[in-house]
Amino acid sequence: MATTPNPYSFQHSLGIGGTAIVKKEEGGNLTIKFEAAALYNVGQVVKLASDGTIAAVTAVTDKPIGIVKTTEEFNGAYFATVYTPFCVVLRGEATAAISAGANVSAGAFNNTTKLQEYTTTVVGNASVGIALTAAIADGNEILVAVDFNYALPLA
Repeated sequence: MATTPNPYSFQHSLGIGGTAIVKKEEGGNLTIKFEAAALYNVGQVVKLASDGTIAAVTAVTDKPIGIVKTTEEFNGAYFATVYTPFCVVLRGEATAAISAGANVSAGAFNNTTKLQEYTTTVVGNASVGIALTAAIADGNEILVAVDFNYALPLA
């Protein structure tokens, strides 16, 4: 795939030991630029695929992450800017393997790395958002899209 500037490269210091990669814009929507599987239509509802790209929502069981705002093609690769419901995107540390798109729960704060630890949410635990990137093992850095509307135990 062609390379493009990292869509998560914008950093904003939170002053609380974390770094926001993307922050909420003035209109109230957090927009995030994702690599896409195809050129999608403006207004189309999309989900996060396990490889970290976005794909069209095609079933009622799909978990949508937003609505396409703009699309573009760059050297044969597709990208879409997506309106999302998220409050902020944070760098975090996985406590085990986590798939992109998985609901995640917050664990302890790692005072050595200065990153919040996250694990895949299991039934009965509160979720604080979803993993935008995958982790293959404990200690891997991940990006987590935080939405406290998700902060309810999964049934």
